Order: sequence, then C-alpha cells, then structure tokens
Amino acid sequence: MNIDERPYVPRLVIREPGRGPKPGEPVESPTLPLPPPRDRDELDRLLWAVATTSTAERGLVIETIAAFDDRSRVADLFHATLFELPTADVSRTGLLLSLIGELRHESSGDPLEQFVWLSDDAVLPAVEPTDDGPDGESCMFPYGGMLQARAAEMLVWVTGPGRGDRILAERPSGPVRVATIDAVSYAVGDDEAELARLREVVRDEDRWAVGAPRRTDGVDPQEFTARVARHLEYLDSQPELPTRVDRPGTEGE
Repeated sequence: MNIDERPYVPRLVIREPGRGPKPGEPVESPTLPLPPPRDRDELDRLLWAVATTSTAERGLVIETIAAFDDRSRVADLFHATLFELPTADVSRTGLLLSLIGELRHESSGDPLEQFVWLSDDAVLPAVEPTDDGPDGESCMFPYGGMLQARAAEMLVWVTGPGRGDRILAERPSGPVRVATIDAVSYAVGDDEAELARLREVVRDEDRWAVGAPRRTDGVDPQEFTARVARHLEYLDSQPELPTRVDRPGTEGE
C-alpha cells in the first residue's frame, strides 16, 4: 500500500515521563466553542473538545456547530474523514457521524446513505483472533452494524424519513434496520398513522420495534417503565411475531 493510500490515523499524543498531571488530576483539553475546522488536525481538536464536553453542556456543542460558516467546506471535511476506512477508532467515527447529523448539511444525504450500506469488513479493522474472548474472539461485545446504524439515524435526521424505506426492506443487518425504525418514528413524532405505515413496510421480524418506547430527557423513570409495559402488552395482543431468521449473505453483518 502506498503511504498516500493509508487511512488517516489521529496523531498519538504521549505524555513525557514526569510531566503533566498525575493520574486522577485534571487534564487540560480544548474547550468549546471552537471555529469551524479547516483540516484534520483542527477536526481532531473539535472531536476531542466535543468528547470531553459534559452531557449537561451539550447545548454548547449545538451552538458551536450552528455558528459554523462555510458549512459546505466543513461538510466536505467531515465526509472525507468519515470514509477513511477501516476506522482506526470506532468511538471517534461514531462521534463524527453525530457531528455530521448536527451540521445537517444538504450534501450529507448521499455520503450517509453510502455508509449505511457498507459491510463491517469495510468499516472495521481486521482483528486477529485471540484467547481473550469466547470462541477465540477478542471481544464478546462486537461492534457489528453499530456505526452503520448510527449513520442510518443521522440520514433520517438530515434528510427526513423518506430515505428509510429501502433500508427497512433490504438492509441485511437487523441493528441497522431497528435503528432506522426508531429514527423514522422519532422524525414523525411517533404519529400513529406513520407507525401503522411502518408496520406494513418493515420485515415481519422487525415489527416488534415499531412503537417501542425510547428513553429521553425529561421522561420520568416510572412513566418510561409504564410505556414499556404498554408496548409489551400490545405485542402480546398481536399474532405471534416470527423470530429473527438470518438470510443468505448476512453473516458478519
């Protein structure tokens, strides 16, 4: 592989011995707001700042992205970085997908949809089997379909629910389809007519996910528990839902 063809990997920062804070002490990191990134180094700084922003201050992330000018150039940088695959950092790529969604630029529809249909082999780095996990796997919690599912959510958020139907009907990965169901439901405000339409569009094995309650800020835990109970009662009242059946060519999805 030519050096120019290698995926971009963020610069590894190593603290010199005897310098910097001791374990447990505060660590200085970039803080928001930041100007729109012009290159990958500045994008890394933005991702680091977003990652270290507390949930309570997430409004600062929204305000930072909303203030970006030359949004087309920023979107191009986001898209180019997204497709430097396989990813060197799953969490970083997931965060980048979230920023693409928050930017909500009209040019992001096609790149997001393209990412949704990528295989895990294209998205994730190859991992040599080890004895650390069951059946020689290095991790018992695989990432399979996780990033593509996030891309599906952002696709619906950026473009609206219309581009979700093909994913629901044809995408082999169950997690991607379920994420799309929830994203479409959220986009239409859980409208009953739209949920009824979704039940006709989705695969039989995915109908359980239509109308499933989601936990959001401001929802009382007891109310959320009650919503889950009502959804389970609804499912119990329906004809028995078929179990998931792996289809040809879905292995590894």
